[in-house]
Amino acid sequence: MSQHPFHFLSRGFSYPETESFLGTEEPLRLLAGDLGIDVPEQLVPDSLTDMQAEYVRLFINAMGGVGAPPYASVYINHAGILCQQGYDEALSFYSEAGLEPVGNGESPDHIAHELAFVGLLLDQGQDELAERFLEKHLGRWYPAFLEKLLNAEPDPFYRALGQVTDLCLKHAKKEVVHE
Repeated sequence: MSQHPFHFLSRGFSYPETESFLGTEEPLRLLAGDLGIDVPEQLVPDSLTDMQAEYVRLFINAMGGVGAPPYASVYINHAGILCQQGYDEALSFYSEAGLEPVGNGESPDHIAHELAFVGLLLDQGQDELAERFLEKHLGRWYPAFLEKLLNAEPDPFYRALGQVTDLCLKHAKKEVVHE
């Protein structure tokens, strides 16, 4: 069984820890092409260090504030604070699916976890839960996150990743609603 592209998108929004992360250029290019998104010749920086620096600038820490905090709780109800309603909502959906977050250092409402959850639900044919998660949770905050991401002027990889994720979320929502 092949995994849904949301697993790849989840990995893209995870911290780039190893050199293997630089190998994500071709899959992102192919996915972007399938969705009609033009991408530049070089999507990924030449070094892992450059990729890590861009990740930190966009999602962790930067002069003047984080460019695009990757947590639902920052956006839902415009709280701007971690571990609020978006956090609780994510945990509630995970619990409904019979899952519990694994302590890996990131909050359960991090975009990488939420995209992996969508992929898991779609892989398992849990379309009703996927539809509700997309409609009532992830779809509520992802547009504001994408806007912040694009306004932060990300490198080509994160720009393409954000745009591809947006279209994949829209396609998935149509897919689960019309099945």
